Amino acid sequence: MSMIYDAYHLKNGKRIDKVSLLFIDGEDRLCDCCDEKAKCASIKMIVSGVMVICKSCLDKISFQFYSESEKRNIIIDKILNSE
Repeated sequence: MSMIYDAYHLKNGKRIDKVSLLFIDGEDRLCDCCDEKAKCASIKMIVSGVMVICKSCLDKISFQFYSESEKRNIIIDKILNSE
């Protein structure tokens, strides 16, 4: 199984390029999604270029994979456990 930092894998003798994690920046960078300075991941795109994205934006993107009831439960849990 390929890891997230693998830039490609071989399938049926062909090289298949894929999105891959280059590194997590040690210093704050400008996020390509929210335009805020934060600790970001640099991600190599499939065709060309690099995306710089912060954890907050990654969390917002991954949140969309949850069902509506799961989203509701997560939001309720955050409200109940906030200080």
